Amino acid sequence: MKKIILVLAFFAVTAFSQSLLGLRYPAGITYPLSTTSARMGGVGTALKQPYLVSSLNPANLGSINHSVYTLSMNMDYVRVTEDDLYVDFSRFSPAFIGFAFPLGKIGTLAASFKQNGSNNYSYAEESYLVNSVLNDTISQIKKFENNNVSSAWEFGWGMEFARKISVGVSYQIGKYKNRISRSDVLMTTTAVTGLDSIYFNQSSPAIRGGILGDFGKLGVGVSVTYPFMEDLIMQRSIQNIKKDSKGNFTSPTLVHEKAVFDTIYRLQFPPSGSLGFSWKISDRLKTAADFGLSLWENYWTDAPALSYENGELGNAFSVATGLQFIPQPNLLSSRYFQKVLYSGGFAYRELPIAGDYEVSGSVGMGLPLGNRGIFDFSIETGTRKSKNESSINENFVRVNFGMSGGQIWKKASNNIY
Repeated sequence: MKKIILVLAFFAVTAFSQSLLGLRYPAGITYPLSTTSARMGGVGTALKQPYLVSSLNPANLGSINHSVYTLSMNMDYVRVTEDDLYVDFSRFSPAFIGFAFPLGKIGTLAASFKQNGSNNYSYAEESYLVNSVLNDTISQIKKFENNNVSSAWEFGWGMEFARKISVGVSYQIGKYKNRISRSDVLMTTTAVTGLDSIYFNQSSPAIRGGILGDFGKLGVGVSVTYPFMEDLIMQRSIQNIKKDSKGNFTSPTLVHEKAVFDTIYRLQFPPSGSLGFSWKISDRLKTAADFGLSLWENYWTDAPALSYENGELGNAFSVATGLQFIPQPNLLSSRYFQKVLYSGGFAYRELPIAGDYEVSGSVGMGLPLGNRGIFDFSIETGTRKSKNESSINENFVRVNFGMSGGQIWKKASNNIY
């Protein structure tokens, strides 16, 4: 791992990296989807909140009685430290966009797009060797690049019964992409560059289900996700680039006839679930807690570059707690900042490789936009560590912001005055 931290400075500006440790995870690093959830530490499984749409619990759709939209964006800053060396990275990406439409007695329909995880990392290493016989210096450059992303389109339905219990189901069309590229450049008179590029691509379905109960001040929610096994297409290309006598690189040439080929493997991501509780202390103060579990021991693939030894992947447990405070929620003539939603939270998350984990805390605000919706803003800061790679420490700051809104669908009155 020591070589990876010795990167060229300009890569820190262009790379969208989140984590050096995340290079080892099948789907990179995950992050909060909804802005409402992000400012409360990542909770929401047991919250009846229209702007959560179906991001954490599809049963939340059953409680939505007006059309809703929500958009969430993330900006990350990460400092990766190994012993006394460090390098900084930054990234910006959309995390979630969703819409929900109530259709009366048949329930509420929703559509959304989300990024479940990603990790983009690049580094280069250059070394020199003096050739005393030819009185020349040989330069060797090694480059590595890994880009992976896991995203999904989701279509859901939810319904509420007796204003107490909501149920919901959704169907996901997942997309997994992973590109691994290595090059080895030997700078001599007859230099040969070796290029080895592997591209994985999978489209796979998943189903989600949830239930959400509201019992006075107590809210309880359960959500589960089950992905299906599907084909994983691997495209690999192995090439040589030669250098002519004038120092110019020629066009890529295949190493042999079978240097470009496709192979079909199988891949299944792990099932996951969450259990949540919320407690409404008063109209001003609300608290919530979520407990999550991803069964990474059930992850399976026969693709050599993405497989793991027995015991290397461990089931990942997470816990998050959060609160929301509104100074004066019921005053018609209250000042603007008396209706702002002040929030905070704490989270502990285990990561797919056994012994890796992260802890973080967040603070945020929900700024009302009159009758048009709300603008959410939060800052999460934390650290990511590994018990197996004790010399590596990752400190991160994540800024999450977005806008949500909607239109209440009012039923026309039959009364004539």
